[in-house]
Amino acid sequence: MADGADADVPVTKAILDEVVDRLVKMVGDNGKKMDDDVTSLRQEIGLLSTSIKNVQTQVLDSKGRFDTDGSSSSGKTPTAPSHKLRFPKFDGSDDPITWLHKGEQFFRAYRTPKHLKVPTASFYLDGAASQWYYRLEKNQGVPSWTHFVDGINRRFGPPLRSNTLGELTQLRRTSTVDDYQEQFLVLLARCKDVTKSQQISIFTAGLQQPLSTDVELQKPATLEDAMALARAFKCRQHVATKLPATGARAPSRASQRSLASSSRSTSTPSATADSSPKQIYPSLC
Repeated sequence: MADGADADVPVTKAILDEVVDRLVKMVGDNGKKMDDDVTSLRQEIGLLSTSIKNVQTQVLDSKGRFDTDGSSSSGKTPTAPSHKLRFPKFDGSDDPITWLHKGEQFFRAYRTPKHLKVPTASFYLDGAASQWYYRLEKNQGVPSWTHFVDGINRRFGPPLRSNTLGELTQLRRTSTVDDYQEQFLVLLARCKDVTKSQQISIFTAGLQQPLSTDVELQKPATLEDAMALARAFKCRQHVATKLPATGARAPSRASQRSLASSSRSTSTPSATADSSPKQIYPSLC
């Protein structure tokens, strides 16, 4: 009887509106929860991908190669290089430009997506660099790769210069060629839009005479050729400076020999002149 009474109750507009509101609320709550779950899942996937790469690096350290699981037989190109790669560490004690360049090489080799570059690179920070990033992430959140590179260059790179190209053109060799090359490359790394011919001209001009002219006469095609020629000519100059000293010792020995021979020749006649046959024969008897 009760069921029959409920079935006879008329469905009003108010009841329908209430049911619809409940359904909309349920759908909205489920949708929000689903969005949160998707976001959390994406973050976990990103962390899992980073962990996998770290495990691969450890495998490289122990075996020296990646296990492709037969990827070559299936015709698929492996996503990781078949040789050992290590992500370098950085502690803030020197210029980060070389470390950043090696990091970019690592990311290209492993095809690391942009949103995982900063988490991967920051994992290999030590010392002062690690403390700097901890404060940065705590205050601003995880930065983009571009902002990360800019920030670490500002914090640990050389002081900001208004005219790095001017400093490069004013650089002169004051000691060895190797020291000059190292200083030149450090400044060149911070300069932009310097052509190959300009690099050769600036490097050659800073060698100082006569080394500068020796390299210019060879007309090097690349900066590496100019550096190799500078080392070769400097080595030749170093050898040439030793030749006069070596040649000066030879006459001295010859003069000593001539003096010795002359002394023997002068002493022999005097000995024969002083000695008489009368003195010789009794001694023979």
